[in-house]
Parts: sequence; structure tokens; C-alpha cells
Amino acid sequence: GCMTYTHTYGARNRFMEFSKPILKDNKPAGLLVRLQNGVPVINGANSLNGLKVVDVVGWAPTADTLALAENKCTKERFTGFTMVQPTVTTANANNDALVTLMNGEADAMWVYA
Repeated sequence: GCMTYTHTYGARNRFMEFSKPILKDNKPAGLLVRLQNGVPVINGANSLNGLKVVDVVGWAPTADTLALAENKCTKERFTGFTMVQPTVTTANANNDALVTLMNGEADAMWVYA
């Protein structure tokens, strides 16, 4: 199993009570996007409105925390996006989400950096 624990906002707090995290609050999460001719298909100022974001199922950050995240380019929260599940299933949740992104079935992937 995992050897670390990061206390995140979102789903976990609604189902269990947790102690303090053993890691500092410095594990950044971010969005991965596809490149087209070396240029990101979504620019950093995008609010994600109308876009699909794939979740790495079963791993932090949880899907519900993207709405709490601040876009560091605009200083505003992401809004109007739809969280989707991976469209492929293997033994690796990160790979499932990445394949979904690269196949164009999602516009971005929400993942720990």
C-alpha cells in the first residue's frame, strides 16, 4: 500500500475523521493537457468552462477538489467543467486517466504533480 498520507479537502472528510497529515501541505496538484504542434490545447488562463476533466480514480487529489483549486494564472477558481471517469481500465489508475486524455476523450487530467 501507500507509504504516505496527504490530507486533502473533499470526499475523504465526509466519510471519516482523520488526524493531522504526515506530509507537509506542499504536494501540488495540476492539470495535464494534450499538445498540438507543441502548443497546449488549453491555455493557462482557461476557466475549464464546458471542458471535460478526467479523474485518476481512487487517488488524491479527489475529483471534487478541482472546484476548490485556484487557477494560478487568473487567481480565480475553475468552474463549469465536467469531471469524467477514465474510458479504459487497466491495473494502473494513472495510466487509465492519461490514455483517456491522450485519446481525446477528456480535455485535461487532474493529478498530483
